[in-house]
Amino acid sequence: MKKVLSALLLCAIVVFAQVDMVNRKVSATGIGMPNPEHKNMAQKRFGALRAAEADAIRKVIEEIKGIYVTSETTVEDAMMKSDVVTTKVEGIAKFYEVIGEPKYLDDSTAEITIELSLSDMEWRNKLVQATGIGAGKTRPMALRAAELDAKRKILERTKGLYLASASVMVDGAIANDKINTIAEGIVKNAHIVKGSEKYLDDGSVEIICEVKLDDNFQTVPGFSSVLMKDIDFDEEYPIVPEATYKLSDIVKDEVYTGLIIDCKEIDIRPALAPKVFSASGKEVYGSSMVSQSYATQQGMIGYEKNIDKVKSNPRVAKNPLIVKATGVQGQNKTDIVISDSDAEKIETASKQLKFLGECRVMAILK
Repeated sequence: MKKVLSALLLCAIVVFAQVDMVNRKVSATGIGMPNPEHKNMAQKRFGALRAAEADAIRKVIEEIKGIYVTSETTVEDAMMKSDVVTTKVEGIAKFYEVIGEPKYLDDSTAEITIELSLSDMEWRNKLVQATGIGAGKTRPMALRAAELDAKRKILERTKGLYLASASVMVDGAIANDKINTIAEGIVKNAHIVKGSEKYLDDGSVEIICEVKLDDNFQTVPGFSSVLMKDIDFDEEYPIVPEATYKLSDIVKDEVYTGLIIDCKEIDIRPALAPKVFSASGKEVYGSSMVSQSYATQQGMIGYEKNIDKVKSNPRVAKNPLIVKATGVQGQNKTDIVISDSDAEKIETASKQLKFLGECRVMAILK
């Protein structure tokens, strides 16, 4: 079932996204306010927190993908007659989590900070937890609502959350600000953390649900799942396939999954921290551009003599960019030189994608 959230946000404080280039993470703080039409404090708090999370995700997508802006100003007799700015943003967020505890301000607004990882390495074999909030006329119904909210958040963070937003500013003031989010898929092997229930004084309940991901980002079955894996439940309706969204799916240009450098015509020596330069001397790839965790785990460049083995190597995945080495430099002949045109291709692709930062680079030796 599709779940759509529409929230109107009027924010007096602007919080910008922050980029951590070293750890390849983007973080942002979102602000949300309670809906006055909600009758009880539990629903008002739930709405404010949900709006704040949507606002934070929007800021992260704006930082990664950009924001489309349309501006129209009319001046008559040296005075501004009207000024209208319209903005739009659309994208898919994945591999993010809430950092710290929510903040509740004196003006009844709530603040939430999220952090999105631009590298999927940290989410391999990760224990993912999400806090759900629920309200209801009875305690069982409040617990059920909290469980659904927590599992919905696990789906969004591990499979992908689609977000579309539009804002209109008239004469320097926000006239309309709307965010829509959609998540759809199957949540498997998620369970409530025993003893995590919190009963708050506003009538709401908080619980924590968790799921363990394996090396391929699939959920690890629990004890009951293993026992029941062969049972046929005879479903009478079609199952919605799991979402497989990635941030790279929103890139319109060709998506490269790695880099292969053909060094068969040069005398290159393998090294732990080699560099790649353009013919004009510009550094195209080096230690300053990579994640330290990836470089430590697998080295900056993988070396192989068999071209078929290189192309099938999961390090460069299904669609690597292939360039040809034109020379070698450095006292130990470890640094590779490529043409300026190939360097430009790599630079253009790396601005949109992350294969260089993840050391998805291989060299074919003689």
